[in-house]
Amino acid sequence: MNALITCFIIIPFCCSVSNAQSLDEYHWKNRLIFIVNPVGDQESDHPQINAFEGYAAAIKERDMLIFVLRDKKVFDLDGLLVKWIGKTVPDPSFKGLVLIGKDGGIKLQKPFVVSAKEIFDLIDSMPMRRAEMKGSKKD
Repeated sequence: MNALITCFIIIPFCCSVSNAQSLDEYHWKNRLIFIVNPVGDQESDHPQINAFEGYAAAIKERDMLIFVLRDKKVFDLDGLLVKWIGKTVPDPSFKGLVLIGKDGGIKLQKPFVVSAKEIFDLIDSMPMRRAEMKGSKKD
């Protein structure tokens, strides 16, 4: 379970490829949400993606990035194929959400659908996030 995770989002008209990325690029900078979505679902209408609608400010405030994994490919939420370097999700048959903390550890792995509030509450309870919030109150 401590293996690195990758993910992607497929949008039917997607054809661009972004620069190579690895989890190391996000270490201590971002919290990563991976929507592990096996073949068969339409991600543009997927309830897990819809659960984040209207929360752009909260996602940005928590330094979160969201990806989707499908067919062992990684896409960002703009529909760009990400050239991913490194390990993939340990079990690509898992169908659900994986949260990776800034420290690179898996903080949550849960079947769909996980509410945005549940994720925000979990992140906000983490020591690093509490320190971030305390620091932002001083500014």
